[in-house]
Amino acid sequence: MESTESLMDYLHKKKVPVENVLIIKDLNGFSSINNGVFSVPNAIFFNAKGEYVEYKKSAEECNAYVFGFIEDLESINNQPSDPAYKINLLLENTKNLQLESVKAEDKKDTYVFITWAKYAGKLNKDKAFAWINLLEEANQKGMNVQYFLLNYDLQKSWDLTEQQEEELLNQFKI
Repeated sequence: MESTESLMDYLHKKKVPVENVLIIKDLNGFSSINNGVFSVPNAIFFNAKGEYVEYKKSAEECNAYVFGFIEDLESINNQPSDPAYKINLLLENTKNLQLESVKAEDKKDTYVFITWAKYAGKLNKDKAFAWINLLEEANQKGMNVQYFLLNYDLQKSWDLTEQQEEELLNQFKI
């Protein structure tokens, strides 16, 4: 179980900025966001209209394709999107490290949520945190990208009962 303080400490040690970090606001939000799919690290892309865009060409592909997708990010608004899966689903179920609601900024070319968790260890550095650098480069090259680091660790702020906590920890073998 993590807290906003433990996440900030971890990110400071890894030299990762904390301004764009989001946590899932509660257990219901965790269920809504995951919808049966739990992948860390991963990237979730939305076009300028806030509609989900899949970076994988097939279900068998892994998150290694995120690197190439980010490098070709300028084409995201020409990619097929899912108008039923909107950015608001994620934003309504998350909050920043100050425990405040967050909104997407207007007039962005794309929005990206990078999922990560402390327990993922080296994968964060090799993938999730490396993707931040690529997104920053895209912004420097003229793209207008808003990105968030969406933490998937279970949170103390969820005020789970001992039984709920135990069941979740067993489910994820944490």
